[in-house]
Order: sequence, then structure tokens, then C-alpha cells
Amino acid sequence: MRRTVNPSRTREKGSVVAYLLMAVALIAALTAALTKGSHESAVTIQVQQHVKFLETDLQTIRSAINECILVYSDPVDINGDNLINTTDNPNAPFPLYGDLSSGGLGVPLSEIKCPGNQQAIFNNKAGKFFSLIGSSDYTIDYNNNGTEGIQIIILRNSASPVWDEAMSQVNAKLSTCSAEIETGAGCTNGCFEFWIKRPATSSSSEAGCP
Repeated sequence: MRRTVNPSRTREKGSVVAYLLMAVALIAALTAALTKGSHESAVTIQVQQHVKFLETDLQTIRSAINECILVYSDPVDINGDNLINTTDNPNAPFPLYGDLSSGGLGVPLSEIKCPGNQQAIFNNKAGKFFSLIGSSDYTIDYNNNGTEGIQIIILRNSASPVWDEAMSQVNAKLSTCSAEIETGAGCTNGCFEFWIKRPATSSSSEAGCP
């Protein structure tokens, strides 16, 4: 006996397969969207965290240096010539380098000393609250000279889109000419430059600064 194929049943089977394929496609699209959203959220959180860390570290540095200036502001004859002048400190009474010298290309922030008491600034509690500083991912220098004034330079040791965005956001919040992002020689992975004192002789890639 020959079996007769029911056309409607065939159409039903085709419809079920089509619905299954559509469901699979929708699930795949939804999974991709959720994964992308989760990734973007994680990156956003990382950027926000870095922004907070950078802002907090800059405030810690500024507060410690201000304490040095206010509490130990006496001028110091560093070179022993019985004269207090810019040879002793081009930006008195701001901190000097660890060997109590002045000028030059800068030193690690951890080495600087307050000239008024000739003590290291960041070897006590002031240096224990840093979030970025001290991490192997970053180096930070203190620059004290007659041209640039008092400058803090934070360098990322490896490329990081999160660091790039965090620098951009903090730079946008700060007053004009107090901060700058450098990507030139020596700053391949981005340097965040922050001036505590910026004289008219300071070099800058930003128009009108200082």
C-alpha cells in the first residue's frame, strides 16, 4: 500500500526547522551583545579606577610638597658659598633631589628631600597611600629646574588603552597648562606631566602654555 505524503505536515516540519535556526541565530546575537557589553563595562570600570588612582596620587604628592614648603620653608645654602640663590635651589623652597642638588633631568620621586629639614619626603606615611606609584607598571620622576619649574612625570612602562583614556580624562579635568600628555621620545606608552609650579620658560606643545 502506497503511503501518501501530507503536504501540510511537510510544511510544518520546514517551519520548525526555520524557527530553530532563527532561535539559534538570535541566541548567538544575544550572547555576542552581552559579551561585548560585559567587556565594555569592565574596561569602563578599569578606566574609572585608574582616573581615581591618578587623581589621588597627584593630590598626595601635592599635599606632601606643600607641607614641606609651609613647615620647613627655611632657605638652605646647599653649595656652601654663604649665599642663598638659584644655584642652591632654582625653585626655592620646593624639594631638592636626594643628593641635595638642584637642576638636571630629574630623579625618582621617592628620592626627593625637603631642603628645610633635609629629610626624604616619601619614606614615611605620605608615601604609603599611592595607588599607581610603586607599581612595576609605572615610573614617576620629579623635575626641579629653572626652565620647567616643578614638574611630576608619570610614565607607563607598557602600552595600555586604559591608561591612555585615564590620562585623557584627568587632563581634561585639570586647569589649563597645569597638565599635559606627552607621547614623544621617552614617552612611547604615554607620559602624564603635571606641573606644581610652571614658569614662563616652560616648554609645551600646548598653545599658550604657560
